[in-house]
Amino acid sequence: VCLADNTCDCKHGATGSLCQVTPVSNGFCNDETYNDDLYSYDGGDCCLSTCVSTDVNDCGMIGYDSISVIYAGYPNCTDPETLCAGSASCFITKASDIAPSIPNTEMYVTISSSGRIMVVREPSLDTLRLYDQVDSQWSLRGSSYEGHRNSKFGSVLAMATPTDSLVSVLTGYVPVLLAVSSNLDNKPSVNLLQWTILDTLPTELGDAVDPCTEAQLEVCVIKSMSLAYQNSTIQLAVVLDQGYVLLLDRVPSTEEGAEDVWRTRKVFNGTHAALSNDGKFLAIVESDQAVVSTYSIDGDLDTSSYTNNMRVYGENTVIQGVRLSYDASHISAFVTQEGEDGGSLLYHPIHSTNVPTSFIEDTSFSIGDTIEMASDGSAVS
Repeated sequence: VCLADNTCDCKHGATGSLCQVTPVSNGFCNDETYNDDLYSYDGGDCCLSTCVSTDVNDCGMIGYDSISVIYAGYPNCTDPETLCAGSASCFITKASDIAPSIPNTEMYVTISSSGRIMVVREPSLDTLRLYDQVDSQWSLRGSSYEGHRNSKFGSVLAMATPTDSLVSVLTGYVPVLLAVSSNLDNKPSVNLLQWTILDTLPTELGDAVDPCTEAQLEVCVIKSMSLAYQNSTIQLAVVLDQGYVLLLDRVPSTEEGAEDVWRTRKVFNGTHAALSNDGKFLAIVESDQAVVSTYSIDGDLDTSSYTNNMRVYGENTVIQGVRLSYDASHISAFVTQEGEDGGSLLYHPIHSTNVPTSFIEDTSFSIGDTIEMASDGSAVS
């Protein structure tokens, strides 16, 4: 009902002199017109913690074709209530807690660089669970996946998801690849599990890797792993407690019709390693634990593979971990000094030169030695 003064008593949430229904709170961010305080920042559509998907739109997605969409994220989130600005809270808890399968069972969590996939593993139960981010909630994909009993399945895990993955319109899933360790009868191995955009349970790709045999060792212990998956190319770096880094990839079998097989590309000396997400670069902490060497592994490793190194200076300095950004433009490391509590998180853009360079940012931390880096290298935690 409109009055003589051009004001209207509008129904069904409509506003304005024409009683139009504004396209807010529909799961799609209308950044140019409605992303401001007047329209409650498009009804929350532009931020992860406030967006709710509808039958018409999925939060954070843009159309691609009739089968799949692309995850675009929330680049236009400007709502101060959801940002780290002033006294606003940096973290908003909205998802329900995820409990262990059995009370008091130890759990470990791995989150993808895109933030859309989370794996919860329970090695004492030989199980893992894969969760997808749906709006601001975590949704279990399928059911728990079980490895061999009494094998400490999932004690060490590496995850890879293509950064700009297509998302299935039917399932909302993105493709996921996991390298998962087992230790059956004191014999370590690594299995490769793959979820496509349609899978609720993974497919095991080929036979398991025996890192001891590949490194020509009678006994070995898997310390950590790093996985890269891009354009159907799979690279895996396995760090052994004995001071070796095993670099493998998947190649076609020589037998017609057979699955791809693992190939050992090279065994390096080192204590920590990280692959860039695109599988083109490998960073290794050398055996003296004070130098990070970066290698280009996109071609023949026996020709020109070495690209750069960085030395961390200081008496009794030890590098405890390293990460590369998606395109290997940035590197981070956690560094400790013998006899001192805590350590430092070092963050450094990699230069395309062979001249040794040092880290340019040093922030002290009192606890923790686990490093994660955003896929573009813009943030480190």
